Amino acid sequence: MNQDKVAALRQVFPEMEDEYLTALAEIAEWHTYPADTVLCQEGATEDTFYVITSGDTEVVKQLDGGVEKVLNRHSGGDFVGEIALVRDVTRTATVRTTSPTTTLEIAREDFLRLLYTSAPLAVHVMNQLVNRMLATDEAIIAHLRQQNADLQAAYDELKARCGEQ
Repeated sequence: MNQDKVAALRQVFPEMEDEYLTALAEIAEWHTYPADTVLCQEGATEDTFYVITSGDTEVVKQLDGGVEKVLNRHSGGDFVGEIALVRDVTRTATVRTTSPTTTLEIAREDFLRLLYTSAPLAVHVMNQLVNRMLATDEAIIAHLRQQNADLQAAYDELKARCGEQ
């Protein structure tokens, strides 16, 4: 069973050495959820990191007026909830399953205890988490740029129509 955990963790941390993957596997727990289950709730204080081993999830953000915006989708071999591992803050988005989903879950307290015992493990994990955070920032910036371009196009069209009258 531990080898299954190691294999699942290797998808998320492909460059990590076996001894560190094994250490992470020892603190990870399997969970299976039906579709439409909330794993992380925006605004809630939670402390779990999820490695998605099978199934699908979506990351949604609550916008003004109660509108939900899907920010991202994740499936087997991906992870969510990484900020909860390193900071004691509220969730920045809601993550819910969109199909039956199996996860490996690591609690913040167990994770931090493990990191304190191994500097190389801490470096490997933090590099991966920082890469994810940077990718998320890039996705948000791209989304904002697209919105800005859409607004500019709408403004230009409105301006042209007003000029026609």
